[in-house]
Amino acid sequence: MDFTIGPIPDPTLTALAAPLPAEAERQSQEQDGAKVRLAGEANYQAKSWQQTSRVVFKAEVLPKGPNTRFVVTTRKDDALVLYD
Repeated sequence: MDFTIGPIPDPTLTALAAPLPAEAERQSQEQDGAKVRLAGEANYQAKSWQQTSRVVFKAEVLPKGPNTRFVVTTRKDDALVLYD
């Protein structure tokens, strides 16, 4: 059975995804503050998890500021498609 859950971000996940929000911010600045939405992924294993899992992260630059979110999943869809 496939699953997709939204974990509470921790410092390790935030550091793992850090290049993506930075790239989204750079692209937004190049486009005069336009909304930018990017997605990436990595393998991750929290201390309490029995195995490594796929983590998909989304980074957006919005008028209100940056927005980075995470999901843990077994699904194989493209990162941004899966996040949607």
